[in-house]
Amino acid sequence: MNGNFRKKFVTAPKEHAKFTSLSVDIHGRFIVTSTPCYTETQEDTMPHILVYNPSGKLTLSFGNDRLLSPEKAVFLNGKFFVVDHGNECIMVFDKSGHFLEEIGKGHLDHPCSIAADHTNGSLAVCDCGNSTIQIFSQDGHLLHRFQTEHIPKQVAFTKNYENLLVCFEIDGDKKNIQMLTYL
Repeated sequence: MNGNFRKKFVTAPKEHAKFTSLSVDIHGRFIVTSTPCYTETQEDTMPHILVYNPSGKLTLSFGNDRLLSPEKAVFLNGKFFVVDHGNECIMVFDKSGHFLEEIGKGHLDHPCSIAADHTNGSLAVCDCGNSTIQIFSQDGHLLHRFQTEHIPKQVAFTKNYENLLVCFEIDGDKKNIQMLTYL
């Protein structure tokens, strides 16, 4: 609660895994992306998703045969949804990590973050290439799209799923967080 270090929880299970993003699902599992986003580690990083149980044990690793540049992953209603800016879409995998489909193709330019709405079963996606927040159904239908003044970098829902928190990049180095009503 006070920000004091308690313990190191998990470590990369492989030499070619570089932790780049984290989300937690409703089961308390940690969903970690590994993506070659840094020039100095690009050749040494395998793009994939790592899933840890609440105790910190690695239970699943997937996507290295499909993903190019996974930015963030969430779990919703038995499926993993991964925004992949290299593929310019949302890659969908089943609960075992088997590839199912791509959604959002043609709508997304550089998807960089995703959040799951467990109340409505929809997905909010930041697209920093188009400066938009886009809301998709789980089956890939674009439900809403709104333009933002600044480049959206991260998105999350508040606990009651009535508000959307968006972190924006302003003028290349400044950051700003805004809360938007989401109903």
